Amino acid sequence: MGKIKFLNYSNGERFSENYQMLSHFFEKYTGNGLQENWHIGRLDWMLNHDYTNPELLPLIGMWVEEDEVVGVVIFDIDHPPVYFLCEPGYEHLYNDMYEYAEKTFKTDKWCENGYWVKTVIKDEDTVKVQFLKDKGFVMDGYPEDILELKCNANDKYNYSLPEGFSVATFDTEKNYEKYAELLYKGFDHEGEEEPDVTYDSVAFREPHWNDSLKILIKSSNGEWASHCGIWYTPGDETAYIEPVATIPKYRKKGLAKAAIYEAVNRCADLGAKRAIVISDMDFYYTIGFKKSSHYYQVAKYL
Repeated sequence: MGKIKFLNYSNGERFSENYQMLSHFFEKYTGNGLQENWHIGRLDWMLNHDYTNPELLPLIGMWVEEDEVVGVVIFDIDHPPVYFLCEPGYEHLYNDMYEYAEKTFKTDKWCENGYWVKTVIKDEDTVKVQFLKDKGFVMDGYPEDILELKCNANDKYNYSLPEGFSVATFDTEKNYEKYAELLYKGFDHEGEEEPDVTYDSVAFREPHWNDSLKILIKSSNGEWASHCGIWYTPGDETAYIEPVATIPKYRKKGLAKAAIYEAVNRCADLGAKRAIVISDMDFYYTIGFKKSSHYYQVAKYL
């Protein structure tokens, strides 16, 4: 092993000069069953999300050996929780990572007992579980289930659409305003006093964004009714689903199922063996997903 140095991710740029190092870590050590609650798609989605404050991005901590990231302390859009991720064999970094997290991410946000540090683990990560237990972490918070759908280019998922509905992608249609409206309504923000402008005509800057994998289901009048975004890097085993949304008036028609199957089939053609989603919704089980892993939150009160 070479000398390990610590770096902060950026000076506030979303896709900074350190992005390639960080993305390589996520491509190599997450997503395929190892630390599968993180994936390159989740990284890109978080970095580009309008709810992610660029001023927080320098808080992402990276442990680097010979220009390769071997450990990361990161958050998703905001914190808590924070996540401790490391390359297998580098678990000895956990103490440095914890000390950095306590110093940097200590917060009283949503905490009834003063200050805390919160993270996410699964029982199979025995070294991390024991380390955090020894540090005084206790169970606290919501579970984070990872569901998977196996896929094969030679055995595609079949679906049908109601009359008048059709499949499109961002290859053929790219309208930021319509995308914003679909996600705004699809995530049940409609009726709020102030509109959700999260996706209001923001260009898609994510380096791993692929227009042909952003599936849209259109109604007969051209309205975007449902959407499945999926992230896949050729050569990987795993595709990552984010987001899935259907406008309320179009629900219970099988549109989300169709969008997901179309997205997964396309990734299978590119070499994917499975697709995962972070969700505990019964809907995914009804269309064939099975639980791959179960994460839960633990916290240390300071």
